[in-house]
Amino acid sequence: MSVFYFNKLKQFSQLFPEFTQTQQENVFLFAIGIPISNIADVRHVYIRSVQASLIEAQHRLELGSISSLRAVAQMRLFLPLLRLAFYFCNEKSDFDEV
Repeated sequence: MSVFYFNKLKQFSQLFPEFTQTQQENVFLFAIGIPISNIADVRHVYIRSVQASLIEAQHRLELGSISSLRAVAQMRLFLPLLRLAFYFCNEKSDFDEV
């Protein structure tokens, strides 16, 4: 039994509309720093499968390397969080002035 619940990643699918569901899962896990061998282990697939999925995702975004794929995916994942953090920081500072 896998400890990781991939159905929880569906909310991130809008961040990666050009990827298949498998690519979305692999790219998400890769972007947050999980090694390819561990991604394969938790997904119960071969390492080559994960590598092929990441390379295809890289090509879909027309990127030159897997490292660039990680960087783009991290930006897509974390920019919405930063926007939310800035929103709450601005709301708090407006509240403090009252």
